Amino acid sequence: MPIGLNLTSILYNFQKKIITDKEQMIIFNKARQIGGSFAISFRAVYRAITMGKNQIIISTNIKNAKRVITECKKIIRLFEITMGRKFKLISDSQTELVFDSGPTITCISNNPDTAVGFSGDLTIDEASRFKNGEEIIEATLPFISRGHTISIVSTPLGTSGFFYDFVQKAREPDSNWSLHEIDVYEAIRQGAPLNIDKIKDEMDDDSFARNYLCRFIDTNDQFFTLELLTDCIDYELDNFSNEKLKKIPFLVAGLDVAKRSDSTVLTVIEKMMGGKNRVVLIKEFQKVDYIDQIRWICNLTREIGIKKIYLDRTGVGDAVEELFTRNLGSTIEPIVFNNNNKELMITNLKLLFEKQQIVIPDNRKLFDQLIGLNRSFTNSGMIKFEHEKGKHDDYAWSLALATSSLKADRRPITISGVLPIHRRIKAIG
Repeated sequence: MPIGLNLTSILYNFQKKIITDKEQMIIFNKARQIGGSFAISFRAVYRAITMGKNQIIISTNIKNAKRVITECKKIIRLFEITMGRKFKLISDSQTELVFDSGPTITCISNNPDTAVGFSGDLTIDEASRFKNGEEIIEATLPFISRGHTISIVSTPLGTSGFFYDFVQKAREPDSNWSLHEIDVYEAIRQGAPLNIDKIKDEMDDDSFARNYLCRFIDTNDQFFTLELLTDCIDYELDNFSNEKLKKIPFLVAGLDVAKRSDSTVLTVIEKMMGGKNRVVLIKEFQKVDYIDQIRWICNLTREIGIKKIYLDRTGVGDAVEELFTRNLGSTIEPIVFNNNNKELMITNLKLLFEKQQIVIPDNRKLFDQLIGLNRSFTNSGMIKFEHEKGKHDDYAWSLALATSSLKADRRPITISGVLPIHRRIKAIG
């Protein structure tokens, strides 16, 4: 049954082509924010309702699985409105929808063993972020022999991993895969309401090319590689509540204070048993008055018991440090951001990643800024780390500050003590 006229009018052409593609093996290489998730959710509902096909969607984590189900529920409502009928669900949970007519839409987290237990059309969402993608494909290829489809959907990362390999196969003239590649400019041409200038202002050129131009890019001057970071991502990890943070015995934080167009970013880390450390909170302040930032951070520090906050004292951080110290005393540990200290912090952070002693959330800004942090050399031979001019690195340096004390046998980075206070500063309660 074709898509109803009213539903057709709300879809971009590339979405229609993906939803109605009759091939059994489909690859969707897409830009972010163009409606890709809507398209795969719509396809799942469309095939369940019109063809009676079970739908299995594998996500990187259970949170993303729930997001897909929520999207599917909205699309079912659209079908009800345009088709003038009600679709009864005999099971309606955060990870599964079962229609009374029989078909199901099930979302599961990344596990090939679990996938084998299902039967139906399979969609692998955000496939470039799967470490075991080939295992999932191998385990689920029998779905094809039963008349079901397999769709691999993602935004690119680097030139490795199973999503990259399968896109290259799909680009071959005699490929069995049906390939859809939609970058941000094509999506805009088809009507997507996106502001390119605003998007490009948030990231360096390579990050923009990966996230919005469907390109698989690795750069030679990257200090943190894609593989290094993805091995340390916990896709289930998210910001902890204050109640949960209160129960953690040892918390440290890094604070990169806003300069000009940057944001202030606070990163809180839990020091765990066995040498492991994990990011439990990232808080960004955009265009927030310094006094309000300080008040919020001081209140949080007292409430959850942060042991140390490693603060960039360079530039505006110098004045902010005085205010923090008046309120939090020795909890504040200032660091001067010279090339030597920056090299020590970033090298230490890389070592933590290499030893898999740091666990980070799937935070797009953090990931892109770490990838975009380049290493170069000054005329005098000094190493320096920087982003492309005009881009942002606040998330990256906040993490580097937070982990600056989580090391064994390196020279101390922090500079103890504070600058003299030449004027009376009222403490902020």
